[in-house]
Amino acid sequence: MHPINSALVDNILFSWYIIFNYIYKIINIMSSFAILAPQDSVLSKYIRTINAIPILDKNTEQILAINWFEKKCIKSAHNLIKSHLKLVVKIARSFSFCGLPIMDLISEGNLGLMMAIKKFNPYKGFRLSTYAMWWIKASIYKYIIESWSLVKIGTTLTQKKLFYNLSKIKNKILDKPNNLNHGLNNDDVKIISKKIGASSLIDVKSTINRLANPDQSINIQINNDSGLEVADILHDTAKNQEELYIEEEEMIHKKKLLNQAILCLNAREKNILLSRHLASQPVTLSELAKKYSISCERVRQIESATIKKIKTMLQKSTNSLDIITN
Repeated sequence: MHPINSALVDNILFSWYIIFNYIYKIINIMSSFAILAPQDSVLSKYIRTINAIPILDKNTEQILAINWFEKKCIKSAHNLIKSHLKLVVKIARSFSFCGLPIMDLISEGNLGLMMAIKKFNPYKGFRLSTYAMWWIKASIYKYIIESWSLVKIGTTLTQKKLFYNLSKIKNKILDKPNNLNHGLNNDDVKIISKKIGASSLIDVKSTINRLANPDQSINIQINNDSGLEVADILHDTAKNQEELYIEEEEMIHKKKLLNQAILCLNAREKNILLSRHLASQPVTLSELAKKYSISCERVRQIESATIKKIKTMLQKSTNSLDIITN
């Protein structure tokens, strides 16, 4: 038997994913142009299509899975994918509380299904649906986290546990509505923290607040009468162009005065000042002492006297005493 090219298999599997998403996009475009009947939504059209696909019995599924596992039979993989599309829809619907488009969740679940079929070993003794459901959920979880907010969430283990299980905990343990926006008190937070094994209540509170307050556009209108948007009343803390221009002009003036003062120094004073204060890597007193054959204390004295001389010259040109900070 010829060795299987894994890259080729990946491309083939992904091509099936592209085909299913392409079909979904065609249906969506048709719906937008009213080619479909008004009551015929994209989701209902998709569900009717996959409901027409028969469910495989255990023996048929085993044969197809072995053909794919051993021979990489694309037709067998195709039949396995089609027969489990209803499973993806069922799982995707359980994530409807997240507020994301159901067809997007289904699309991501289909990708998880294909990854499951790629890695499924029919000789382990269990059905494909048992194995595939974990890949489908993982793919949908990943999509939800990436789509929930422009600000990245779910970066720590505690945050991921909370993101995945908050709705379930609130509904079953706390007996509260299955809604991320429902408020929680401190006792609720403690119960959730204990349930998911979180060590920090602050981390749990922070994640709950972020989940309960998703991103909102600053272009939302405050009310219909005024026509004002949130962006219209936001205060800009950045400096305006006038302030930036004044600061730039002041800095140019200070540099000019400093350069003029440095020109009045002799060669040794200038070198010590530049080496000690204006170099990217300041030179030590001992290195300068060795260079000029004098003591380190004498170098320090020259340095101090040079700085004093610079300040005196600057005072004659301006009343600004903060030109040199050191």
